[in-house]
Amino acid sequence: MGTRNKSREDIKRYNRLLGRGIKMKNILVTGSRGMIGRELINLLKKDSNNKILEADLKLGHDLKNFSTCRSLCKDTDEVYMLAGIKGSP
Repeated sequence: MGTRNKSREDIKRYNRLLGRGIKMKNILVTGSRGMIGRELINLLKKDSNNKILEADLKLGHDLKNFSTCRSLCKDTDEVYMLAGIKGSP
């Protein structure tokens, strides 16, 4: 029984240490004003450790411009590429 209590304490200690190491993620979502982009952003916002950057042509981001893409991706941990050309197959 003593071993069982010790392992529970180890698990609690481990979980506390994990909680301290949680890092905020910088996430870029392109096509953020589209149907799928809006839904994805709503899901990502549920985790308070996410800092979300939205990129969309409606917001003035022309992703055909390399320097725009490069500046949007700076210091980004994850990118969700949902941008597309309207009406393309």
